[in-house]
Amino acid sequence: MSDFRLSIDHSALMHNIAWVQQRLQGRKWFAAVSLNAFGHGIDGVLPYLAGKASGYLVHSLEEANELRQHGVNDPIVLIGALSDPETIYQAAELDVGVTIADHRTLEWLLSAWLPSRLNIWLLVDVGCHLVGFDEAALAAVISRLKNSNQVANLYLMAHLTMMDLGQAVIQMEMFEQISAPFAMPSSVVSSAMLLEPSALTGDVCRIGRAIYGLLPDAGLQPVMQVMGKLAAIKLVEAGEVLGRFSELHVEERIKIGIVNLPAKSDCIAIIRAFSRVYVNGSYANVLNVFDLGFLVVDLSGIPGCSVGDDVEFLGENTTANWMANHQVFSPLLLTALFNA
Repeated sequence: MSDFRLSIDHSALMHNIAWVQQRLQGRKWFAAVSLNAFGHGIDGVLPYLAGKASGYLVHSLEEANELRQHGVNDPIVLIGALSDPETIYQAAELDVGVTIADHRTLEWLLSAWLPSRLNIWLLVDVGCHLVGFDEAALAAVISRLKNSNQVANLYLMAHLTMMDLGQAVIQMEMFEQISAPFAMPSSVVSSAMLLEPSALTGDVCRIGRAIYGLLPDAGLQPVMQVMGKLAAIKLVEAGEVLGRFSELHVEERIKIGIVNLPAKSDCIAIIRAFSRVYVNGSYANVLNVFDLGFLVVDLSGIPGCSVGDDVEFLGENTTANWMANHQVFSPLLLTALFNA
């Protein structure tokens, strides 16, 4: 039986939203609530964003429709990829802005018959080299969109690297240089730039990870907590082998702790991404995750551990380390799998 518990701390959510607003110093901002609010649950997050965020960012029209059904009348922007021309028509029906990131979707838009004009967010490539229009193509694309009957308002936007603040600043400066000749409203700032408020720019800031405490900064609090418990503690002698398939060879005498995991193979696969957990005031290295649903941690050097002690996977002591390993959307996966 698993002792795993997943909980959402709404007081931490409120704290983080206030932190974001203080850093933005009155700037307009859109909240990323895509992927079920990064796995934190859209129903529980929306009431705290109402009246604070100026709009919302989603990855699919299903998410946009859910927001409309919740009574959201604020602007919504679909930042996920457009799958087919019909998506553009459906976005217009929902009054949802769309992101144009390549020539294929540009042609879909320009050839579409729409029930109403759309707000268009034109993606500029500032170094990610995956999607977006480069500097050479931008002027011609903007001209076509400005002369189109399908477009209500046109914005320039860019995606910045998420983990390297220095590189994000360089990319933002590049965006400013590219976009300056067009004198258009823009959106470039993401959560990472909140760590350097003096560098903030653009008309609309797009904020996601900071809302949920998924940014390594002392001013934020994790909104999601994932906890387990020590089910057993054992001394293992050097040379012993653990597991049905001899997965773990012990080279020296150690004290191990065993945590029962949810009996779901996908959960076990995600938990394999953890390199350490927090137990009894200290970090314990993960030694192995067994297919039968057992996680084994090294408790050597951690005094006072007892069966039943809490094991923190994601929370106050582990979030920054989690983000340092680039496991950005694992909270989403954990939520979906534990609640399945």
